[in-house]
Amino acid sequence: MRANRLLLAKLVLLLGWTSSCAPGIDPGVAPDAGADRSESLRFAWQGDLTPMWHPSGYETFSQAVIFFLVFNKLVRLGPELKTILPDLAESWVVSPDARVFTFRLRRDVHWHDGEPFTARDVVFSFSRQLLEPYRYVKYAGAIAGAESYEEGSSDRLEGLEAVDDFTVRITLRGPDVTFLQKLAEPSMVIMPSHLLAGVEPDAVQSAAFTTTRPVGTGPFRFVKYLTDLYVELESNPEYFRGAPSIRKVYMKRLRPEVTVAQLESGELDLGMRLQLLDYDRLAELSHLETTTRPGIGMISVGFPLDRPVVQDRRLRQAIYCAIDRKVVARTLFRGRAKPMEGVPLGMEPDARLDPYEHDLERAKRLLRASGFDTATPLRLIYDQTYPSAAQIYPIIGQQLRALGLRLELHAMESTAYIARRYEQRDTYEMSGSHGGAYGLGPHVTSTYFNCSRHDWQYGYTNCDLDRYFAEATATVDPDRRRDLYFQAARLLNRDLPILPLWAPDEVHARHRRLGGEFALHRDARRTFGNVETWTLNP
Repeated sequence: MRANRLLLAKLVLLLGWTSSCAPGIDPGVAPDAGADRSESLRFAWQGDLTPMWHPSGYETFSQAVIFFLVFNKLVRLGPELKTILPDLAESWVVSPDARVFTFRLRRDVHWHDGEPFTARDVVFSFSRQLLEPYRYVKYAGAIAGAESYEEGSSDRLEGLEAVDDFTVRITLRGPDVTFLQKLAEPSMVIMPSHLLAGVEPDAVQSAAFTTTRPVGTGPFRFVKYLTDLYVELESNPEYFRGAPSIRKVYMKRLRPEVTVAQLESGELDLGMRLQLLDYDRLAELSHLETTTRPGIGMISVGFPLDRPVVQDRRLRQAIYCAIDRKVVARTLFRGRAKPMEGVPLGMEPDARLDPYEHDLERAKRLLRASGFDTATPLRLIYDQTYPSAAQIYPIIGQQLRALGLRLELHAMESTAYIARRYEQRDTYEMSGSHGGAYGLGPHVTSTYFNCSRHDWQYGYTNCDLDRYFAEATATVDPDRRRDLYFQAARLLNRDLPILPLWAPDEVHARHRRLGGEFALHRDARRTFGNVETWTLNP
């Protein structure tokens, strides 16, 4: 441990780090200042706070947390991320070929405005997903007739039927053994047809519902969002699982060092996805319970592969070999991060795949073979609000400059980073990414690639990859499915459209007054899936 700390200290001196963290905005007002603290939960989810409260605009984990608090889905995942549990559906039947799914819905659910929830809302939500400009994958696209409905040649989604007011039958165009897991994803929250049917699909992201007045069925009702400060929610006394004992919830937008200070002072009850570097400091505080555990996300670097400058895979392989992932895991992350070895988190490692061990000489050979002009600058953009981003990217920069590349680091706030990554692809050559839900399984990795869209995520348009993923989810036989996932991993390992770097442990700290049935999940977003059972002691 002492050797690791000395090496870390050398890195600090070499890279010129300071104790200041990424810039952000501190709250200028104290939310609910006069309220009883035993009734108000205040927490910070380290990173972004994206103020778009409709799943068509879903792109960040902070939105997912709000979705868990305000809305519901047909089903939800258990703590071990495998068991499917009831949510708006109280029971379901799946055909032996995993193609027909019949759901019996709860009859005691109301929207926050008092209107009853029915099968009509489910049919509306899944149908509209196909017509709205979703930023995330459209899981409803697997339903029979989705293509003709989306194109407008059919006025109804063939495989989606409200059998009666509380029964929905979904028929897929082909088998999918992962479909129930997909229905538990945050993007599959159910929307109120009575409020949104009159909103044009292409206008939903700017509608008042999405920006200022979301209405759900969940344990908390939306009150307000104060720009870059906090989201305020209030308990739903009519929640079908029982009214929450916590009256108010505030999700705050804080810089990393402010989050730590407010956890120390007791102003925050819960801090999630904190910097690993802060673990030891917080673990010493008796009023906090601080934990570190593997999450479901990873840190990676991607490329806009629709741009010729980064299309030669030997360039990407060279960059991968030049990044010493093991030394960073040992020093910066102090052993609390798993170095990735050629495939994304959640895909099985295999001895037949290239781990791309750190090897600067090999990296230089690959770089020369690629023919890349090293006088060409490579601009790497990243979201500086994520934990440890301010430390990670200077290290990457130093290691790539040792390869002979002209690397430029562009640290950005969340909103600007997202806009630049997706809408200004000609202004960068590399992008850093933190998070994702890769650890849920290989079927999640498939959502980052689409061979028919050059503008999707990283622009990797290999239809063999899409085919392997599709055949895997349609295969009931586990051995055959495992082989298909290996074929997909082989392509990702060879072409490296993304460079999987580390799967860091996540640090979470809670005030000991937060109790009841509170329990951290490996998928930290889902920690809020039973928030109505939490309590706050004085």
